[in-house]
Amino acid sequence: MKPLSIVKQLCNLPSRIGESEADCRQLITDALMQAAIPFELQEFNSKRPNFIDYSLKVDGVRIDCLPTGLMSGEITNNYNLISSLTSSQSFIDTPNINFNPKSDAICQCNFYFAPSLAISRRDVPKVMNAKEIHGNVIVEPIKYRTANILVGNRINPKTIVFAHYDAYFAGATDNASGVAVALSLIQQEPILLKDTLVVFAGNEELSYDYPIYWGRCFREFARQNRRILESTERIIVIDSVGDGEPVLETDPKLLSLAFPIGDEPDILMKSCILTGDFDSLMTVYHSASDVVSRLSPAYLDSALILLRELLKTQKSRAR
Repeated sequence: MKPLSIVKQLCNLPSRIGESEADCRQLITDALMQAAIPFELQEFNSKRPNFIDYSLKVDGVRIDCLPTGLMSGEITNNYNLISSLTSSQSFIDTPNINFNPKSDAICQCNFYFAPSLAISRRDVPKVMNAKEIHGNVIVEPIKYRTANILVGNRINPKTIVFAHYDAYFAGATDNASGVAVALSLIQQEPILLKDTLVVFAGNEELSYDYPIYWGRCFREFARQNRRILESTERIIVIDSVGDGEPVLETDPKLLSLAFPIGDEPDILMKSCILTGDFDSLMTVYHSASDVVSRLSPAYLDSALILLRELLKTQKSRAR
């Protein structure tokens, strides 16, 4: 199946966060079974926020917002009006109102262990000039069960490929695109799995892990599969392709965002990210604007071709 067709199937699901990950996981495993490709589920526990109520009033007028705080409480001033493209670690325990300076959409780019609300950049002047602010977040953590889907060589893979399947909103770019490219390739050329382990990862986006709340799936994989992770020759994280020419990134800052495995220099040295146009992604990041129409079939196919070349090169070098 072509990557764009898989992206559309994933984005037709009503949600891919929390318990709803199960529907996405079923879609992937059904496709694998249909292609007679064996897989194994690596299950683990996590927690996600259940937002009971949230609101923002500025000088008595309600402002559209979305919750980004993992803790309940009130926001009573505009002292911490921040860009959500700034690392969440700088404000991880600070009540705040945040916005994406690259987008008019309300983007849940970052989450914080404090009361926090995201707004559109169009409403920033109202908050800046406000005399009275009242924000409120009521949230509780909910436990649920999730899983990584392990496909291919689970004993001594030369390459491990990760693609997370959970997503905010439709999540076409982030990361239906990565899942689609990996799934399409192994459907077309299952022989590549002889030397490759593909991990379709659940619970990448959001957990209650403090202070790095994202990437729980990678750390859980490491906990359960330390030997494989240490012995593999290369790790490829496919995240957010299809919106530009595919590139391989090894920049340490991007790696720490896309593959937050912890303090693992030996593992990070052999890791890379297969991604697309990072600046373009930031205009829709974690928002309702990340839809299928912004992806190019040609760029998705280019990402698939690049991944195929990487795996074939590794395979031929090992002979």
